[in-house]
Amino acid sequence: MSQSTIVAASFSQVLIATNELIARGDYKKAVAECDNLISMYPDAIRAQRARANALERLGDAAHALEDYRHVLEIMPTDHYAMIGMARCHKKLGEVRDAEWLARQVIDYDPDDLDAARLANMSDLEIRRAGDIRYARDLCLAGMPMRGISEIRRKLAAEPDRVDLQLVLAELLWTGKQHIVVAELCYEILHTLPDCLPAHLLLRTLWHKANAEVMGAAHHLHIERLDPGALEAQAWLQSSLPAAAQVEFWENLTTAGSAKNKPQVIDEVIEDDPHLSSDTLNQNRTDDVSNTQEDDLYAIPSIEATDFEPDLSPSDITAPKTPSILDQDPPQEAIEVEVDVAVEADDHPEAWISDLIYQ
Repeated sequence: MSQSTIVAASFSQVLIATNELIARGDYKKAVAECDNLISMYPDAIRAQRARANALERLGDAAHALEDYRHVLEIMPTDHYAMIGMARCHKKLGEVRDAEWLARQVIDYDPDDLDAARLANMSDLEIRRAGDIRYARDLCLAGMPMRGISEIRRKLAAEPDRVDLQLVLAELLWTGKQHIVVAELCYEILHTLPDCLPAHLLLRTLWHKANAEVMGAAHHLHIERLDPGALEAQAWLQSSLPAAAQVEFWENLTTAGSAKNKPQVIDEVIEDDPHLSSDTLNQNRTDDVSNTQEDDLYAIPSIEATDFEPDLSPSDITAPKTPSILDQDPPQEAIEVEVDVAVEADDHPEAWISDLIYQ
């Protein structure tokens, strides 16, 4: 498939066709298709993940490792990419790196057989693992504060794990601790500037604070990293309870609508090294973005995702603890604070609390 054909087809259509090639065992052709797709969408996480998968199956562990690493820079909690990296490290003779990654995977899924094989852990240790899954289960059961405590304890023991910081941000969002979420997301972006969930959370938070100028840059990063918003949907379904999903998508849909973008988009392009007018123009002209601009972040209909959600609204109890953060701040106070902060070029994490609390 030529690049001109890729331009004519949507990102998701080409990606589906590429995954079908992998399923049929045509790995070389799948790699070629991924190369063409990445030439058009160089930072798209789903294209990077598909190529990593195909390269690993071809036996090219070194190059697959690079793509898996890029995937984890965008989605630090992708334990499927973690175990892929672990397998590649093992094939390259890097046993300690393989064990370290496999142990992280067991935190998410103690039943992962590849992780159990590579982690060099006893059966008892594996049965006692699964801290992240346990914390998320607590959240899904309507006990986010207990889940938050579990992850804080684990993060204190392993402070360098950015994936734990992101899991904590997810649980804090469910617990409606939005100010702490914002501070944590900026800390994550300092380490991983392309972290997609951090950009998603901040885009939504800035919209809730009526600060569209601050949220516009995050919106452009989301479009660059996740054409068609397929990854955002999969992350949301796998990480947040149903009640939190509804609130999140309502805010993100409104924030991502076309009417909010024109007056702020040009202000952030020249100040952000990751963004360019070419990137913006591509996102405005490809078939994915042209479906319905006002519905850019409406949940798309897809047949399968890399994260298989097993949630239903009837299974979940939403958190019921009221919070001061749920209150809408006065419009006048917000507008004044935004203008002052933007002119002074203050760090947003230093004054987001003033926006939400006033």
